[in-house]
Amino acid sequence: SSLLLFGLSVSGVGVVVFLLINLILFNTKYKRFAPAPGYVRFRYARNLLNLGVQFFLIQILWIIIYSTDNIIITQLYGPEAVGPYNIAFRYFGMATMLFNILTAPLWSAYTEAYVKKDFDWITGTIRKMKLAWVLLAFGCVLMLLISPYFYKLWIKDKMVIPFALSFWMCIYVMAITWGSIFVIFLNGIGKVRMQLYFAVFAGILNIPLCILFAKTFGMGSAGVIVATIICMSYGPLLAPLQYSRIMKGTAKGIWNK
Repeated sequence: SSLLLFGLSVSGVGVVVFLLINLILFNTKYKRFAPAPGYVRFRYARNLLNLGVQFFLIQILWIIIYSTDNIIITQLYGPEAVGPYNIAFRYFGMATMLFNILTAPLWSAYTEAYVKKDFDWITGTIRKMKLAWVLLAFGCVLMLLISPYFYKLWIKDKMVIPFALSFWMCIYVMAITWGSIFVIFLNGIGKVRMQLYFAVFAGILNIPLCILFAKTFGMGSAGVIVATIICMSYGPLLAPLQYSRIMKGTAKGIWNK
């Protein structure tokens, strides 16, 4: 009955779970790994903070890009237009969530494999993830085809979701999941400088592009997701090239930072 209580429950559950898990595991099963002041080595702080700040800035910039979509739609078409956009986003977001479950554990695994120079394992894993993505892409197309029936079952006749919006949301999910195959690897080995520069560039372009596609080109809320696809194109376009150069040993300059 309270939006405040709903917000607290959604945001608070994750915090409580992580807190309890940390307290339990670092006092039992993983006690030998428990953090303590005596284990701190300040000589490593500079390199760690340098990489950590880059990750922090990248995350902040992507949050800004993604969080402004609803604001832009509200300003251009009113708050009632946000509903269809979020329904389509949540629907196709199920595919993104599924793929993230597959890729999330690979971050640290890539770090270890790269340090050990186990390049065969890295290329083999990337190949498997590409095959998984092909299956996901087929699933996304199927979701697109049945989306009108799913929406009707889900929200009845309370709102209409344009097929164009669903189409571009499907493209967005396929693009971002394809890019995540390579971005996770690059994050794992700490080669994120190009991603940071691109995120700054995308952050500057995001709002003008949203207005251009949504208002000027008359695409409506679908234009906002098209602009977002362009802004996050580092993943599907540049990250595979950077991965390829690093694995071939030809990465130089910003491609190797």
